[in-house]
Amino acid sequence: DLEYLKLASNSLTGTIPDLDHLTELKFLSLQNNSLTGSLPKLPFKIELIEFNTNKLNGTIGTNLTDLAFLQSVSVNNNNIGGSLPTEIGNMKHLKFLDFSHCNLIGSIPSEVGNMKQIDFLILSENNLSGSIPFEIANAPSLTQINLDSNLLSNTIPTSLGKIVGLKSLSIENNTLTGAIPTELGNVRTLQELRLRHNLFDVNVPEELCSSDSKIDIVVDCDMSCSCCSELHCNRTEEDVQSSQSSRGNNNIFQKRL
Repeated sequence: DLEYLKLASNSLTGTIPDLDHLTELKFLSLQNNSLTGSLPKLPFKIELIEFNTNKLNGTIGTNLTDLAFLQSVSVNNNNIGGSLPTEIGNMKHLKFLDFSHCNLIGSIPSEVGNMKQIDFLILSENNLSGSIPFEIANAPSLTQINLDSNLLSNTIPTSLGKIVGLKSLSIENNTLTGAIPTELGNVRTLQELRLRHNLFDVNVPEELCSSDSKIDIVVDCDMSCSCCSELHCNRTEEDVQSSQSSRGNNNIFQKRL
């Protein structure tokens, strides 16, 4: 009746065998190894999976999305490819999802809004494209969204202003356009807003400047922001290269209210 299995930070190699026969297993940590192959079949009752920092490949399938009791999944820093399946919306109890630093493609499915318990959604450093789905705001428990360094385009959905507990929104290094939604000023819990290296209009809305919350805003230094009187334009070689590729010779500034 094994419930807890932790083999993290060893030098394990080879593939992960199917473990669905371990019917009572709830916690599985295999992070920081050199494991290869695709995601295995897992027991239905499992609640936490840590597969991050391996060499896993394949795609995200129903062997993961059908795990009805899963609360936390970390598969970041692997070679997982393919798209995020619409079945991800079936993961009703999921609170933490980290698929950053993988090779995911395609769009973010609107079904992410069906994950009513999701707290952390981390999909940075992939090749996701298309729009940020309007329906993401239907996930009321979200506190952190990180979509940095993808190929996302179009505008920031105004619906994000309805996520009343949102603390951090990071969407740097994409090709997002248009105006920064004034509705974000309605999120009183917002503490961090990272927007640099996109193609936004040049004005930061006054509603963000007058927000009651203490927001740490990071944008391109050529943007206009009336509440950003104390600027810190820290120019690094990385900033130069990144800004030249997306917006031209722009510094970065950070504003703290």
